[in-house]
Amino acid sequence: MASIGGPIQQVPPELLTEIFLRFSDIAHDISRKGESAWVLTHVCQLWREIALRTPPLWASFVYTNSTRFPLKLIRTQLALSKREPLLFRVDFACDALIPIQVLLKETIGLCVFDILMEEADRWKNVTLLIPDDALGLFVDIITTSQDEFSLLQSFSIYRQRVLFTDGITIPSSMFIAAPILSTIKLFPFIDVLFPWSQLTEIETSRLPVDVEFMIIRESPFLRKLVTTNRCGLEDLTVPNVQPVIHTALRVFGPMYTSILPHLVLPSLTQLVFDFFVDRDPPDALSDFIGRSGSFLRCLSLLIHLPSPATALPAGFEQQFVNTFSQMHVLVELRVELNFTPMLDHEQDLGPILLDALQSSPLVIPKLEKLEISARRCICSLEDIVGLVQYRWVKAVVSGGGVARLRVVDVECDGLRKMSRDDSFHCMENLRRFKKEGLEFSVVINGAPFDWESYTVGPPRFDSLEASDALDISDTDSVD
Repeated sequence: MASIGGPIQQVPPELLTEIFLRFSDIAHDISRKGESAWVLTHVCQLWREIALRTPPLWASFVYTNSTRFPLKLIRTQLALSKREPLLFRVDFACDALIPIQVLLKETIGLCVFDILMEEADRWKNVTLLIPDDALGLFVDIITTSQDEFSLLQSFSIYRQRVLFTDGITIPSSMFIAAPILSTIKLFPFIDVLFPWSQLTEIETSRLPVDVEFMIIRESPFLRKLVTTNRCGLEDLTVPNVQPVIHTALRVFGPMYTSILPHLVLPSLTQLVFDFFVDRDPPDALSDFIGRSGSFLRCLSLLIHLPSPATALPAGFEQQFVNTFSQMHVLVELRVELNFTPMLDHEQDLGPILLDALQSSPLVIPKLEKLEISARRCICSLEDIVGLVQYRWVKAVVSGGGVARLRVVDVECDGLRKMSRDDSFHCMENLRRFKKEGLEFSVVINGAPFDWESYTVGPPRFDSLEASDALDISDTDSVD
């Protein structure tokens, strides 16, 4: 061991310190993040000494209800971190069978939180996982703190086991004394008055549309607002005035189309959007994009479709084309198709989406990355490869005006059968595209399709009957 570790021992301590800090920053696995300082102290005496005298290593930690000796560990980390800003994630989620009143009195959960509250002036990036029926208590402790959260930049709350919603008392305001707070993540949304005017990023769920509109109106520096899961009334009733123009918002994920006519977002570059075909106005998205004049770079669409697909309104494909035709600089397109109610048989993906991407004149000329997720849909590998080839040919002919598709990811429930002749040419084209830089993947029923290893003999050597056509029997149908 001494001979193996010898070269490492010769590295200057200053350089080792920088390496340790870098190691701590890139610990992506949340179960290991925050443990790097402790791991380093067990390697050798030199590493232990360096770790113990490097406060930033100890300022980032994770606590869960499975952590052994949490009080001792957290007290030690807080002491070794000196006055460094704190980045921590604490999980107070407990056994749902035990009343929260018993848990808070007879476990160390609140003891840990009290210790952290004593260092509130050092909070920088904080994530709390809290049982639903304890939310009011935790928020009350935070809001009644006498300390100013002078370093707090990011605050996240994830409510666990959202079952007991009655009797939760929430203060009217929160973090008014957090002068540099810029990011909040609330799952689900807590109806509390935040310092909206200074926030730049908000991620939440179950946000009523009127509150969503209020946040945009009151947050002039907001760059990102993404909402998941619908909640409350879908209609937004506002005075008949000019739409709110917000020039800072770049990433937007609204839950309701009713908010779009009241907004103009010229700086928007990424849009995450749920669209209900049978309920939402067909031109809501295209009208909004045209009115805003924004240069979208990334569009994520979750399209809720009636089933069967034959029930699609007339001109549905043309709606796609009209919407896409305004996206001259869009680089990434993610589309998820959700059939409601669920089907007993598969729909074909091609007529629903692929045809729109091969329209003439060509839409989304700068598209480089395409992701399609289609539950209860079958795909034609031949159609997908044909789409890639079509757009690559357009790229060559245009002389640079059209981009090549570089990444294509498709998830579906099955592949349509092909003849051996078509299978051979399809695979050959895919391999040729890969050599020229295409990243291509297909996931069928949750399992990756290893198309690179799928061999099909040349047609002229084929002595098999048509029954030997490409047949992915375990993925070609839905159980």
